[in-house]
Amino acid sequence: MIVGTISRADGEADGEKEEDTTTPESNMSTDPPTAPDGLREGAAGQSQVPEAGPVLIVGCQRSGTTLVRRMCDRHPRLDVMPETHLLPLLWGEARPIRRLGRGGMATWIRRTLPRVNPAWSQPDAADRLDTMCDRFCRDASHMGDAALAHAASIFAEWLEHWRVVSGAPRPGEKTPSHIYYLPALLRALPNAQAVVMHRDPRAAGCSEWIKHRSIDTPGRRFTWLRFAVRWVSSVEVAAQCAEDFGRDRVLQLRYEDLVKAPEDTARRLCEFLREPFYPGMIEVENPNTSFARLSADRSDGRGIDTESLDRWRRTLDPSSVSSLEALTAQGMKALGYEREARGSVPAMSWTGWGVRAIATLARYHPTSFNQMASRKRYAGLLPDDLGRPSA
Repeated sequence: MIVGTISRADGEADGEKEEDTTTPESNMSTDPPTAPDGLREGAAGQSQVPEAGPVLIVGCQRSGTTLVRRMCDRHPRLDVMPETHLLPLLWGEARPIRRLGRGGMATWIRRTLPRVNPAWSQPDAADRLDTMCDRFCRDASHMGDAALAHAASIFAEWLEHWRVVSGAPRPGEKTPSHIYYLPALLRALPNAQAVVMHRDPRAAGCSEWIKHRSIDTPGRRFTWLRFAVRWVSSVEVAAQCAEDFGRDRVLQLRYEDLVKAPEDTARRLCEFLREPFYPGMIEVENPNTSFARLSADRSDGRGIDTESLDRWRRTLDPSSVSSLEALTAQGMKALGYEREARGSVPAMSWTGWGVRAIATLARYHPTSFNQMASRKRYAGLLPDDLGRPSA
């Protein structure tokens, strides 16, 4: 079982997992180039991982978490489930969870996951969801009702059910906003490892802006200020987690490095996870803009291209770029991103100081920050809403 000592205290459609017939290569350890200040890990061995456990993929939205998930899914020892958003949905809901019990919670999970992420409605994922809910209801993992006492322990049990149902040695989950619950998850799952994705805020913001223009996202009105808060806060939380848990538990990657040097970065990822590198990991297939589209020279639509790296230069107006750079300047410098405006980091405006203050709150109180920031997004979807007419 993957579930260790439990503290009792943000989709894509998935098809059937492809079989990878490539041969594993030796994963030789090499000294990586000097990383930007913001990506330097904590001390080696600060928190040793006792055994291979679940993989948690988190980060600011539109920062490449889906790309990493797809790469991990092509590794024969890994299987990463679709986004669940379970932590923000379950956090602080202890009383209604106890009221519902295992049977009621199984019903709630079966109803809620397809609503927060349509990928759970796809045939393969839907079949797995039914099986996992049945296992959860009858406590197939023998966790007992004590496991319902905390959101992190419920999430840990859900990972264990995914491991059994998927048949993969190592399960995983990718919900970007779970970065704000990462300290609690890493404490609840002492053998878990986290991959935190970062991306140039101008590129990530541009992608998020385009997404909000193209689809209906209730409770998630886009503003550059709101996005800047999310980006800066995720950088702050990642830095704190790396400091607290060390390089054995937390790996920070830049989307740009992954896209420009996919094999080197995939090898670094496998070295972190202590898994053999499989060449098929970088032959991903996905309709998102981070992946190669059908073309004359790549008729299979596989592989990673660099089209998405500079799209913001062609899409965003100069004033939006300037405003975003001013709000994220310190984080950009820490992660090695150059601003369009050369020279020293500009003095912060009152708005900039506000962003920094909120990001500092997020760094030291990440769960409280995200619960306040996302309460409208999950209205009507919480366990306490089950059984109400609007649920």
